[in-house]
Amino acid sequence: MRDSSPTPELPHVASCHTVWRYAPLYRKPPASNYHLTLAEGNTPCLEMPLLADRLGLTALFFKREDLNPTGSHKDRSLAFQVSTYWEQGCSRLLISSSGNAGVSASAYAALAGISMYVFVSPQTPRHKLERIHRYGGHIIASSRAISFAKHISRQLEIPNLRPSTNPRSIEGFQSIGWELFEQLGTVDSIFTYVSSASSLIGIGRAFQRLKDEFHLLESVPQLHAVQSGLGTSIAAHFVPQKQDLPMQRSVVGDLGAKKTALADEAIRLITATGGSGWIVSDADILAARHVLGRQYGIETSSEGCAAFAALQHASQTRQLGRVVVLLTGHGSQWEMTSPELDQLPVLNTFSEIATYIERHPA
Repeated sequence: MRDSSPTPELPHVASCHTVWRYAPLYRKPPASNYHLTLAEGNTPCLEMPLLADRLGLTALFFKREDLNPTGSHKDRSLAFQVSTYWEQGCSRLLISSSGNAGVSASAYAALAGISMYVFVSPQTPRHKLERIHRYGGHIIASSRAISFAKHISRQLEIPNLRPSTNPRSIEGFQSIGWELFEQLGTVDSIFTYVSSASSLIGIGRAFQRLKDEFHLLESVPQLHAVQSGLGTSIAAHFVPQKQDLPMQRSVVGDLGAKKTALADEAIRLITATGGSGWIVSDADILAARHVLGRQYGIETSSEGCAAFAALQHASQTRQLGRVVVLLTGHGSQWEMTSPELDQLPVLNTFSEIATYIERHPA
């Protein structure tokens, strides 16, 4: 059950209940008149006592990041990033994305009147493209989306918001850690799906500051990184070499970071907290989705299902205590109605992409 002891107050927080509640705690936040918000953050922690008993846990909470305004935890990071570039006077931004970050980036850019160019794989699910388009994002489909986004960013001097390479991406994710502390107090273990690992690092840094800087915690929760498909470089560090790893594309989707510049910091954090990495298969993810939907009435993204699947495996061999599973994305399938997306061109040369951007300035 929930810890009944009072939670010490986190100092210096603002009175609002968005990610800007923690503006005084961020490193170099934008001025308050540049705080873009869609009322992101302050997502509920759903306690699951029956499921906790079934898994042998002291307590289990689902952190409902899927209830953020655009349907994912990426809203926290993109609210901070886009606000920062808005303050700097940027008129154009770009990002390479498997979908959710592109949706979120487009929404916050629309608030600021900034043109957002979203580089995606041609295999990106149509419902995600629909939402990027609805928020005014310019979709650039390419089989080399990540590398072209980096090249265009350098050549045309357009800031690239990709989490694995933009250090500002981590700041907004710290709000998850501080929010969990305010909601639950002590947490023993956190399970979350990772790609670039910017969200895991943000959470880890937040809890580390709660312990070392604010002296509000005695220890940092175990951090458990969950991965699937081709992007398993972090979790594989913790998997015994004798275990066969599923190395094929996953239902989680394309364009996640197969390798990330943040891997070393993520691995250090996970190791220091006594956490681990978990690789789950499509069968694990689909089985977890069935359990969450049919037995508990929760529909969440494949990433959230993967995190829950990892918890099911971990609970068989580890003492996990009070556990939080991040449900990082919305599970609903949106209607696909925009005829403009029916003939979406695939652009695979620098000149094609540069010409597109010049023809679509806003």
